[in-house]
Amino acid sequence: MEHLNFERGKSLQQAESWIEAEKAYRLVIEENPKSFRALNNLGTVLEQQGKLPDAIESYKLAIHAKPTEAIPHYNLGNAYHRDGQLEAAEASYRRCLEQNPDHVDAAFNLGRALYDQTRLEEALTAYQRAVALDPEYVGGHSSVGGVLIELGRLDEAEPAIRRALELDPNSSEEHFNLGRVLEGQGKMDDASWAYRKALDVNPENTTTKESLGRMLHSAGRQDEAVEFLNEWIKREPDNAIPKHMLASITGENVESRASDDYVRDTFDRFADQFDETLKRLEYRAPSLVMAVLVDDYKVQRNAFGSVLDAGCGTGLAGTLLRPMTRRMEGVDLSSKMLAKAQALNVYDELFEAELTAFVSERHDLYDCVVAADTLCYFGDLEDVVNATFQSMKPGGAFVFTLERMNIEDDGRGYVLNPHGRYSHSEDYARRVLEDAGFKVRAITVPTLRREAGLPVLGLLLAADKP
Repeated sequence: MEHLNFERGKSLQQAESWIEAEKAYRLVIEENPKSFRALNNLGTVLEQQGKLPDAIESYKLAIHAKPTEAIPHYNLGNAYHRDGQLEAAEASYRRCLEQNPDHVDAAFNLGRALYDQTRLEEALTAYQRAVALDPEYVGGHSSVGGVLIELGRLDEAEPAIRRALELDPNSSEEHFNLGRVLEGQGKMDDASWAYRKALDVNPENTTTKESLGRMLHSAGRQDEAVEFLNEWIKREPDNAIPKHMLASITGENVESRASDDYVRDTFDRFADQFDETLKRLEYRAPSLVMAVLVDDYKVQRNAFGSVLDAGCGTGLAGTLLRPMTRRMEGVDLSSKMLAKAQALNVYDELFEAELTAFVSERHDLYDCVVAADTLCYFGDLEDVVNATFQSMKPGGAFVFTLERMNIEDDGRGYVLNPHGRYSHSEDYARRVLEDAGFKVRAITVPTLRREAGLPVLGLLLAADKP
C-alpha cells in the first residue's frame, strides 16, 4: 500500500490536486514515518497550499529521515526564502550543496538569499558558481551582471549581460541592463540603442521608459528627451509619470507637489524591491529621525501617546518608532507599500490616503509626527506643514527630512529635480515651519543615502508645536 499511495500522491501532485495529494502522502507516512520521499513531497504540496510552517516541518522531517539527500535541503531553503527567513534559507542551500556540489539551482538560489541580505560579493560568488556549473544558464549570467552593476564594476558586468543576451536575444530585461552599463560607461548612443531595444521587446515597461528619458536628459540631448516624453504622453495621456518627468527636465508646468497618481504608481512598482534597494543605497532617513528623537528629545519607551508615521512606506521608520509610543498610525498613498507595512504588525492602524488631506481631518491628535523621505515629493510645503501643525497636540514634535537644494534659490525655495523629487532651501523650510506656528528646534545637513556612489545631502528638521 505504501508504494501505491506514494504513486497516487505523485499523480495527484502532477495534476495539481494539492489536497488529495496531501492525503495520499499522509497515508504513506502513517505506514512509514521515515519515508523521506513522502515527507519531502508532502512539504511541496503543503507549500503549494500556502501552508509554509507545515511545509517547513515536513522538509525537516524528510532531512531527519535521510540527511544526505540533497533535495529536501534545497526545498527547505526555498520554503525558508519564501517565508523571509534568509539566514535559514542560506544555511539550507549550503547543506544542499554539501550533499550535491553540482546542484545548479541551489547555487543560484544561494546567490539570491545572499543578495537579499545585501551581501553582494558573496552573492556574486554563488551566481558565478551557478554559471560555471551551467554555462548556458541565462538567469545566472543575468544575475552576475546585475550584481556587478550594483558593485559599480561595469566593465565586468558588460560581458555577463552580453552573454545572457546571446542566450536570450529577446530579453527586454537584459537589453535594459545593457543600457544601464553603457550609460554608466558614458556610451550614451549605445545606451539609447539598448534601452530602445528593450522597449521594442516590451513597449509597456515604465522603468525602461523612465531610464531612457532621464538618460537622454543627462546626456544633454534635451530635445530628444522632450520629444520622447511627449510621444509617451501622447500614447498614454492619463499616465502621470511622463508628465512629471517632462516638468522635471524642462522646468515648465511644475506642480506644487507630485501628483497622487505619480507617487502611487512609482511606489506600487517599487514596493517589492524597496527595502533591499534602500539597504544597498545606505539609506539613513529613518535612523536619522530616530536619532533626533533619542538624542534631542530624550524620548524613552512609550513616551508618546500617539505617533503618525507620515508616508510610512513599508514601515522602515515604524519599526524603529514602535517602542516609543502606545499608539502608532501610518499613512501612505501606495497600497502595495502599505501591504508590506501591514505585515510587520507594528502599526495600530494604516490608512491609504494623500497626506495633506489626511492630516487636515485630524485635530490635536498626535504627540509626534515623523516624515522620513516623504516631503521630497512636495515642492510647496505650506499646506502640508499647516495641516500637520493642526493635527498635533501642544508640545508635540515634528521631525522630518528634505533633500537639500544645491542650486541658487530663485525665490520659491524649492526646485523639482530631473530625478523626480523636490529639494528645498533651509531658509524656505524654516520660514514655512515658523509661519505655521512651529518653533524650530534644530536643522542639520546629513547624508540621506548614496546614489551612484555619491552622498545625497538632505535637511533633517525638528520643530515643536508650542
